[in-house]
Amino acid sequence: MAVVNTEMEVSKSMDYLQSLLSPLSAMEFLRSDWGERFVQLDGTDEKFSHLFSWELLNNALESYPLCPPRMTLCRSGEQIAPKKFMSSHALSDRGTDAWLKATDLMNELGSGATLVLKYADELSEPLRNLTVRLEEIFHTYINVNLYAAFRTDNGLSLHWDDQDTLILQVIGRKRWVIFEPTRIHPLREDRRPVPRPSAPPVWEGILNQGGLLHIPRGWLHVAYPLDQPSLHLTFTVQCATGLDFLRWFVSSLCKHAELRANLPLWAGSEDQRLRLNVFKRQLIDEWERASIDRFVDDRDAMRVRRPHVTLPEC
Repeated sequence: MAVVNTEMEVSKSMDYLQSLLSPLSAMEFLRSDWGERFVQLDGTDEKFSHLFSWELLNNALESYPLCPPRMTLCRSGEQIAPKKFMSSHALSDRGTDAWLKATDLMNELGSGATLVLKYADELSEPLRNLTVRLEEIFHTYINVNLYAAFRTDNGLSLHWDDQDTLILQVIGRKRWVIFEPTRIHPLREDRRPVPRPSAPPVWEGILNQGGLLHIPRGWLHVAYPLDQPSLHLTFTVQCATGLDFLRWFVSSLCKHAELRANLPLWAGSEDQRLRLNVFKRQLIDEWERASIDRFVDDRDAMRVRRPHVTLPEC
């Protein structure tokens, strides 16, 4: 019965992804496009309207201390100093707390700044439900960033992300310029520079309300508001790589005493060769048993699950 329930949950999660991608097949997208190709899809104005709203954003800004780095303002590729829209107050029972200077915030946005809010999924139940479903598909925690812009400044400069992303235009429109990667599948940990693009963009156009983009890791991009209110959501998905698989495989070798033992640095060459042959046999035996499914199962078992509370049931 547990297997059936799991299969049912996976099917429900795929339905959520299909609702985002329709009319494109969700399974075809995962097999052929995800992490490999840029995708742009149009949609109706109402397609993503249930996920977030200006009212919800206003309430969040008024009700929660959304301090940097959770909330930042950007203009022309640079972050605006928090003191320009936040203030600190000493409170007798709460220590020092940060407060939003609402008028200053709106002035900054009115003069071209872009508001960037991390973990937007924590503020909207429909968005959180969608994010949880996508986490079941991609087997990893997903953060959703919100971007609100009102004028024409690009906010963030040309850049690439070290996650695969889904971008949903919830309200308004935005112009995007997308370039193919100048280094395939780059990693932040690599620390080797990614060259700026020299070829023309692969896509330059308007993402209208209800539209969706998939920008794979490493694809350079920049977005420009169109002098009207715009709100879009970016799902950042840190997918497992071949390097992650190999790290998991090496960690599985810890059970072998011969591999845990000190290397025979002072043994003769023949004894060292025999030890290497032991290593080789154990590596081959473990490799024969390794599989991507086992890796994913172990990864899922270690993944931190979002809390689900059902009070007043205790």
